[in-house]
Amino acid sequence: MDQIKIRINKKTLFINDTNNIVGEIYIEKNGHNFFPEEKWTDFVVVILTWWTKKLRCFEYAKVGKKNRV
Repeated sequence: MDQIKIRINKKTLFINDTNNIVGEIYIEKNGHNFFPEEKWTDFVVVILTWWTKKLRCFEYAKVGKKNRV
């Protein structure tokens, strides 16, 4: 079974000039596949919101049916 983890490096987090939290955030699959890439830096809160919203679709999705968010 595949293991997927959302990785956030707390040591890289900082608040930028526009009050956004920035730092390393990426998805790791099976310890060697990464999305978007390993050590990706982006707006952590924004990205987590997007990913959480999409992951919630899987919770309620039915096989063969297209779900909208």
